[in-house]
Amino acid sequence: KPVSVNPDITFQMLIDELFLMDSEEHQKFQIEQILAKLQRRNIKKSQPDNETVKLLTGCDSLAEYIKTLNQKNSCETIKILQNSGDFFKYLDENSNQPVKQLISNHDDELLSHTRGYGNSDKPEDYLEDFKSYIINNMNKIPALAIVCQRPKELTREALKELKLLLDNAGYNEKKLQVAWKQWKNEDIAADIISFVRRQALGIELINHADRMKNAMQKIYALQNWTKIQRKWLERIEKQLLNESVMTKTDFEKGVFKDDGGFIRINKYFDGKLEFILEEINNNLYIEKGTYA
Repeated sequence: KPVSVNPDITFQMLIDELFLMDSEEHQKFQIEQILAKLQRRNIKKSQPDNETVKLLTGCDSLAEYIKTLNQKNSCETIKILQNSGDFFKYLDENSNQPVKQLISNHDDELLSHTRGYGNSDKPEDYLEDFKSYIINNMNKIPALAIVCQRPKELTREALKELKLLLDNAGYNEKKLQVAWKQWKNEDIAADIISFVRRQALGIELINHADRMKNAMQKIYALQNWTKIQRKWLERIEKQLLNESVMTKTDFEKGVFKDDGGFIRINKYFDGKLEFILEEINNNLYIEKGTYA
């Protein structure tokens, strides 16, 4: 008989209850509830993408993670679940719960209105907490060290990993942009790379689009490009505006792969595409100055 789980119960609630159980029979039933909830999540549109699952569990997909749990005994399963705290936190925070409408017959009155910044009351405190998080985790999160020390080596996969970890810690681009605007009265659409480098190294904060366009302007000025070369450079710029990162391997994905990948596109640039990408990345991280 299928196990029925109350949709209002989160994964974390089920996990917490599991760790409090002494009876093996109760533990097995609780594991069945967790697996049933995972199975339902696996067939929904809100299931996590495979890259996220790989990062947080080591499995290639949610289906593989479920299969792995099914193949283990209770003790082994509990150990895996215990090490999957970040994954279940992600599932709970990104679930599409049905919207409930609350009805009341009394008159509403607005008593006060404040903006929250995570665990901080002030935007400057939130940004200072972000700075502390970066410094304290510099040697623990490889992608964080790359952004601060070797930004030219940053890949799309490393950036996605960093964004996910920061988001789970309560920091993302939107929250940081709002906090900066409230603190400095500057509306800057900086990306997560710029915010990390600003807080860790004191680098000037700059709009994401401006940073990409400034780098590409230096490339456009290198020589008189042919019409088709200019077209490909513009496509690279468009990709950078959407992704922040452009490496050789990115030419084997999406629209670039459809057009022949790196080998074919490299021919349009007389074999100099790798040099052009290196120059783009060099120019992306030329800072105007540092600040205390």
